[in-house]
Amino acid sequence: MTQSPSKAPVLTLDERHIYRLDGVEIPGVSEIIKDAGLSSFKDSCDPWYADRGSKVHLACQLWDEADLNEESLDPHIVPYLEAWKKFLAESDAKILANEQMLHHPALLYAGTVDRILLIDGQEFVCDIKTGGKYREYPIQTAGYALLLERPVGRICVYLAKDGTYKTDLHRDRRDEQYFLAAYTVAQWKRNGGKP
Repeated sequence: MTQSPSKAPVLTLDERHIYRLDGVEIPGVSEIIKDAGLSSFKDSCDPWYADRGSKVHLACQLWDEADLNEESLDPHIVPYLEAWKKFLAESDAKILANEQMLHHPALLYAGTVDRILLIDGQEFVCDIKTGGKYREYPIQTAGYALLLERPVGRICVYLAKDGTYKTDLHRDRRDEQYFLAAYTVAQWKRNGGKP
């Protein structure tokens, strides 16, 4: 008797930014951080900034996939894309994955890693930012790194409206512990204060 191959789980993300694994809702990295009370963001973000961030991410994604019509870009987005191009050229980063949606099979949470990069022979999870630097970002990248289930570096690339960029390497090994603590608190809250 032959066994049928096990079906790969199906991970989806809807327009409300809700992850589902085989149809069952699971939390995302940002949701976990927010639910644990570690997010610096208020409940509502100015829609203009949120829209700009989404457009910058999409432009960078399409550029990386060689599928961007640059003439169609909003002029406000162009400097951010130029900053991303500069980062890629100056770091000599190789893109291994673009907007990779992943889930953790044991902890049952998900996230979308902006990029998985190879820089100087080391693999990195990379989060692209268009605003300020917030204290929870190293915890966020630790949550993404855990999704890969192998040792990787972590980096945020901050793109600026003047066409420049800055990078922030996250090297503190405690960030993983902080993320797991946030995950535990968020789960406790989700379960109504029960283990």
